[in-house]
Amino acid sequence: MGYRIIKTYIDREISEQKENRPEFQLMIDESKQGEFQNVIVYKLDRSLRLIEHSVVYTERLKKNGVTLVSATESIADTTEGKLMRSIYQAIRQIFKDYAGGKSKKQHEKQEVSRNI
Repeated sequence: MGYRIIKTYIDREISEQKENRPEFQLMIDESKQGEFQNVIVYKLDRSLRLIEHSVVYTERLKKNGVTLVSATESIADTTEGKLMRSIYQAIRQIFKDYAGGKSKKQHEKQEVSRNI
């Protein structure tokens, strides 16, 4: 399947955990106009990091007749694909939460050792 890129939406230096990214919201708004049928992302977790955002915005795009496509992950637009997408998102979020918690604990240990 070939794609024709008609526009790019890039929010530089804004966390993908935030849903109020200007270009991202513009893409969601413009998806209502029917000018494109697919949104291609490098990886799903690079565009929608949090599970709740993934569910809400993937469904909003789908309602607007737009499919979210990963350039690096082969996930079909089927019931099974939806399950796999959810599992991938959950694993990525758990990993990120764990890594963030681990970093916070390391920082707290450093602070305690400095104060001794």
